[in-house]
Amino acid sequence: MDKMPKMFPDRLITFTGADFEVAGESATSNSDLEEPEAEPEPGPSFDIENICHNGHVLANQYELVRTIFSYLPMRDLENCGKVTQLWNEVKSICMKERKRYDSVSFYWSGKCADVSYYSKYELFQSPHHRQLYEAMEKFSSEILIKPKIAIIFGSGDTDLSVRDSSPGLEPEDHMEKSWLVDKGGVLSKLPRDCLAIGTTSRGIVGTSGGISIEQENLFDEVGHGLERPNENNMLCPAMSMLLIPEKPGVKILPFHLAENQLEPLIEEIKKDAFYLENDSVLQEKLLEKAVKGLQPEDKIRAVILLSNGLDLPFSMHLIQGAAARSKNKLAIGGAVGDLCWSSLKDTSMLALMRELFYFNYQSVPVAENSYMSTSGFVIAGENVQASSVLLPRKVRSEKRIIAELQKLKNSGISEDNSFAFMFACCGRGENHYRGKSGLEAATFNKMFPKTPLVGVFGNGEIGISHIPDFNAPTETSEKVNALKPGQFLHSFTTIFVMVSFGSW
Repeated sequence: MDKMPKMFPDRLITFTGADFEVAGESATSNSDLEEPEAEPEPGPSFDIENICHNGHVLANQYELVRTIFSYLPMRDLENCGKVTQLWNEVKSICMKERKRYDSVSFYWSGKCADVSYYSKYELFQSPHHRQLYEAMEKFSSEILIKPKIAIIFGSGDTDLSVRDSSPGLEPEDHMEKSWLVDKGGVLSKLPRDCLAIGTTSRGIVGTSGGISIEQENLFDEVGHGLERPNENNMLCPAMSMLLIPEKPGVKILPFHLAENQLEPLIEEIKKDAFYLENDSVLQEKLLEKAVKGLQPEDKIRAVILLSNGLDLPFSMHLIQGAAARSKNKLAIGGAVGDLCWSSLKDTSMLALMRELFYFNYQSVPVAENSYMSTSGFVIAGENVQASSVLLPRKVRSEKRIIAELQKLKNSGISEDNSFAFMFACCGRGENHYRGKSGLEAATFNKMFPKTPLVGVFGNGEIGISHIPDFNAPTETSEKVNALKPGQFLHSFTTIFVMVSFGSW
């Protein structure tokens, strides 16, 4: 019977920087594991130059390198691209693979806690915050994509965190150390050059392991354990996030609209155009000013907004301007939360909390207070598919949810490179569906299992039903009327927005 091949080397190589050292016999060799045998025949001597040469040859085998690189997370892939010219070229090719344009979702939640739990720690430095940051760091190191933008929804209750309940002259005297997702902490854990927008609400929607989750943090629910807080000052810390890469042919253009900047901007526009024919001309110019990088030839397919107020003039002008440019052929979705923020604006979470306090409790409004603002982004591209469907108040059963979402399914929108948002009224969810929790998100998940879903339960919804026929050979051209605020500002509804970059 033939002898078993040796599985361990007879010599041990120790590398120290550029030098190496060859020991006589390895501490572990096959001879330690076999019966005593005759003296082995002399073999070829160890040749470090041969090994280095073979390693160099392997490292320069294009197919082998590409196969290995195709499995690497984006962070490791970018680092490998710095080693040699070949590796850099292979990296560039691998970054264009289809899977590198799949949006990915992240969801984290911790145990429910009372406000008093956070008072023992520095602001945003509780064990829950550390757990979140550790989970984000691990997630960011493993993703295959290079995201252009992150959309972040954090659970939290500003009625607990920012309130006029304690004595003191400074805003910080009125701020409880409750659970809030910190803008600065989150941004530090995102991939390099990734833009971000975020908001806070008691209820959020996320996707974890392919399963959609509605974390509502309902008030005054009794007897449901830690997953369902039974006190107004109890909250389950949680965060959901969607990372969207920018596929070739697609533009993702973020914006931040501070209401106290609207009038100065209008005055600036009037200096260049002394006579504005009507509101639509003003809205088009505001759109151009607010959304940097948007070109006249860009086809707007979707607008997503996170706002601190429902009927803010700046955001309404932007929506109407985008709708007019696209002849109402666009998906619109958004919600009203608290402490909305954008990486475009250099403001800390503490500064936002301070602005919210002044806004709520200052008897005389301050013009410099920019709390009333909206953060969002525009998606443009010839081949982008986008659709939105609105679930009205009367939808109160799983059967009705399926019927509404079936319209989205029947449109023929592709699930390739797709992602979706759910913007729901805080009055919907479990109470609206007579004790059935997570019904809307779960139904969407069943019908679109390949599409990650994130969202928020807010204090007002922004959006329209826009369901094109993607199976039709060409877009239909028809006369449309200007979109009015009453058509896209809602309450007690849920708006789903789905976007696909397709397999092209």
